[in-house]
Amino acid sequence: MRRLLLLGVLAAAPAMAADTPRWMGNGDKAGLAYDGAGEFSGMALSCEAGPLTLWLETDCGGDDTCPVALVLDGRPMPLGVGRYVADGMSGVLVPFPAAALDRLGRARRLQFRIGSAVSPAITTEGLAGAMGTLRAACGDAQQPKSTR
Repeated sequence: MRRLLLLGVLAAAPAMAADTPRWMGNGDKAGLAYDGAGEFSGMALSCEAGPLTLWLETDCGGDDTCPVALVLDGRPMPLGVGRYVADGMSGVLVPFPAAALDRLGRARRLQFRIGSAVSPAITTEGLAGAMGTLRAACGDAQQPKSTR
């Protein structure tokens, strides 16, 4: 269900040419998304179904789970273990801590490390507006709840 909601984030914005990547905020879907060209181009952050979750349009290289990290301006920031879900919107889901939002907001260049694969770098130009929408929509849901 969560993946379908995240698909709404990606589908909610008007289509753009594949060579014109951009960041999009969507208050109705409580999230933000990046739509670009190339491998690992689709990603979304959303709290619509609960705690803030990152969805990546990729797989775990044949495994059910894989380590996921942001690479911000060349510096890795591990997020945890992502879970590959194969359905209508196949992709890797991983909880996204609020501290990562702050670091993402300061970064100029973003990559993802999924398992041993590293995505091409994308610019964070235009991300600030989308993050404002995400923060306003998510409020307390930005931080995953402890299971202890």
